[in-house]
Amino acid sequence: MADFLIGPVGTGNVVAVTPGNAFRAGTFSSLASGSGAPLATATPLALASYADDNGASIADSVRNFLARTLLTYDQTGGSIRSVMGQLKLIDGVDVTSGIYTAVQGYLELAATHSAKTGSTLSCIDASAEIGTALTVDSGGEFCGIHVETTGSGTITNNGTCAGILIDKASGAASWPVGLQIVSSTVTNGIDIGICAEHQINISGTWGVGVAGAAIAIGDYSTPIAFGTISDHLLAQVINISGAVDDDSNIMPLHVAFTTTADCGANSVAQVIYARATIAHTITDCYSVRARCDITDETTPTLNLVTGVFSTLTTKLCNIGTTGNIAAIIATVDGTQDVTTSGYGKLSGMYIHWNQTNALTADSCGTYLGVATGATLDSGYRVNASGTLGISFHSYNSSGTMTTALSIEGAHTNAFAFPAEGTAPVVNAATAMAGLTSDGYIVVTVDGTAHKMYYFA
Repeated sequence: MADFLIGPVGTGNVVAVTPGNAFRAGTFSSLASGSGAPLATATPLALASYADDNGASIADSVRNFLARTLLTYDQTGGSIRSVMGQLKLIDGVDVTSGIYTAVQGYLELAATHSAKTGSTLSCIDASAEIGTALTVDSGGEFCGIHVETTGSGTITNNGTCAGILIDKASGAASWPVGLQIVSSTVTNGIDIGICAEHQINISGTWGVGVAGAAIAIGDYSTPIAFGTISDHLLAQVINISGAVDDDSNIMPLHVAFTTTADCGANSVAQVIYARATIAHTITDCYSVRARCDITDETTPTLNLVTGVFSTLTTKLCNIGTTGNIAAIIATVDGTQDVTTSGYGKLSGMYIHWNQTNALTADSCGTYLGVATGATLDSGYRVNASGTLGISFHSYNSSGTMTTALSIEGAHTNAFAFPAEGTAPVVNAATAMAGLTSDGYIVVTVDGTAHKMYYFA
């Protein structure tokens, strides 16, 4: 088949139908310039196809340009593209300001427009029609958009380099949503495999206030309503495994906050804030629950294991007149009655001990240690401005309790009471006047039982 000349562009006939190329503009070359259709300000197009709606509603599926490739046989190799855009830079060619791309979809909105209900207005559209069924075998890939790098070269990134980049021109409108997945259209919203560094990196600031969040699962004031469910509901899952062979840490979640200036009055920083609102009957509820399980598979040697660990480091500072600095603070607020039909308790701190095996190591419900060289005024302190019934209450409901209070080692005082005449210390002149002992309490001192008499 001889060349079929379509028409001149610039100088010479550059569009032809040939045996090697059914339709061709220019001559192929990987290095030399001038073999292809010359592009310049005067000739900005090598090939152009213009169409319009002829001033009427088309009401049908039409295309300005269609490239359709029909496959009628199983394909076992090679690459087939219905349309391919290729931009090649030979050695030593760089680009500066401007856009250089192999394929561009450009949507031009000339003035004021509306995307009506049921319409989709886009720069690029990708649709996959599945007539009956598609099976993607292990190692196979099926995707709406495929982005990959090829070749053996490397990338040195000193600017912005991304597989998919969402941007806007200077002064242009911002995208309301960078990436949106319509409800009930995918199984997994985002699946990220192995990455050299961050799986997700948030490197800039975001909107402040209750309407702004780096990652938002539901609105701050309006929750995502699930209704009644019959299974676990997990908003975020972090499940990893590994071993540390040095003094590093494994931290599935690391949250840090640093002040940069003095903050205003009544300012509060909450690095992690968990809130549960209970307005209906429920068995248990935990705003924060921490769990640590020690298995007996290898009988591990352990130094410090804790369900919750809090470290407070202090330096020169000033505590406000009503302030408090504490590693752990529990606040119980309320103005209405709390009832129970059994042994239920309202507690500021509750420790449930369910270790049933006889232990070689010492055990205790609460352990307080003071490091060598450190100073602590009180190991246990109660301050009450309101009504306090009992400061320390030891109650044996049905178990075996041996000693209510045990003092070991040297202590300057076993007890310290207020001055004489201040309850419960009675003035010496009247303490024993005409009194006869009503009984005594057994007190063990250095293993020997002694009697402490009491009087009515």
